[in-house]
Amino acid sequence: MSTNRKNIGVVLCTYNGEKYLRQQLESILTQTRPPEQILILDDCSKDRTVAIAQSFAKDDKRIRLIQNVTNLGFILNFEKGITLCETDFIALSDQDDIWLPEKLERLAAELEANPGAGMAFCNAEYMLADGTRTGHLVLPEGNGFIDDPVKARNWLLERKGSVPGNFILLEAEMKRLIFPNPAIRSHAHDSWICLVAFFLRHPRYISEPLSLYRLHQNMASGAIALVLKGTPYAFRKKKWYHPQRLFKNLLRALLSPFKHHKRIRDRKLRAYNLAADMLITLDKLLEKRQALGLPQLSPEEYLFFEKKRAEWTSVLTSSASQINSQLSARIKN
Repeated sequence: MSTNRKNIGVVLCTYNGEKYLRQQLESILTQTRPPEQILILDDCSKDRTVAIAQSFAKDDKRIRLIQNVTNLGFILNFEKGITLCETDFIALSDQDDIWLPEKLERLAAELEANPGAGMAFCNAEYMLADGTRTGHLVLPEGNGFIDDPVKARNWLLERKGSVPGNFILLEAEMKRLIFPNPAIRSHAHDSWICLVAFFLRHPRYISEPLSLYRLHQNMASGAIALVLKGTPYAFRKKKWYHPQRLFKNLLRALLSPFKHHKRIRDRKLRAYNLAADMLITLDKLLEKRQALGLPQLSPEEYLFFEKKRAEWTSVLTSSASQINSQLSARIKN
C-alpha cells in the first residue's frame, strides 16, 4: 500500500430527498475505494429523508447524521459540512445522483499523484429521473476546464460555466483558502471552490464520466428542458390548441406584466451583486497568488481582468444612477 494514501470523507447534503437517497448512499458505500467518513447534513426535511439516513447510519458507523435546527439552504449547508469533515480529502455529494464504482478511487489517485492540486474533478453522464442513461455528458469537449487554467479562469469570470460540486474531490488544505466565502451572494459553494482552485492551485480533471447526474423536476439546480434540448430525450411541447397549453398561455399573458418587472429587477440585482463581489474578490485572489509565491500571470490575462473590472464598474455605476433617478422622482412627487 502506498505510504501517501489519504483518507476520504463524503459530505452529503439532503432536503426532502427520500425518493433517490437510498440509491445515492448505496453507490457511495459500494465504491472500490470506500470513504472513511460520511456526513449527512439534513436541512429540515419534511419527508422520510431523515429516517432513511438514520437506517443507514445505524448499520454503518462511518455515517454520521447531522440535523440542522433551521433551514440553511444548500450553499451554507455544504459549507457547514466541509467545515465539519475531518478527512484528508473531501467529496461533495448531492442526494439524487449515482456514483460509478471507481469514482473516489480515480479522483483520490489524481490528488495523491499531484500534491497541491487543490481539487480533482470528473465528468458525469446525464440520466433521467427513472435512471435511464442518456449518453450525454455534463461537461462536453471544449468546456473550458480541460488542462487549461487560463481558459478556466476566463470561463469562470465570464460566468460561462462551472464544475458542479458533486464532481469534486477536495483537499482538506483548501478549507483555509475557500472560507469565508466573500462572494456568497453571487457564487454558490461549488463555483467559489472552482474560482479559488483555478486561481491558487492546479486542479486535475478526469474527462471520463464517473457518476450519473440525475435530471428531475425537484432538483435544486439546472433547467431540465434546456439540458435535454436537441437530444432524443427532449421534451415534446403540446400542440398550441391543447387545453392545458391554452390555459398556461392565457395565465402567462395575464401575469406577464408583473412577472416581467420582477424578472428585470432580479436580473439587475444579480448583476449588481456579481459586480460588487467580483471587484473585491478578484483583487484578493491576485494578492493571495502573490503571497503564495505563485508564478506571474501573463500580460494578456491581466488585460482580460482589466476588461472585466471595467464591465463590473459600469454595472455598479449604472445601478447607482438608476437609484438616484428613482429617489429624485420620489422627492419631486
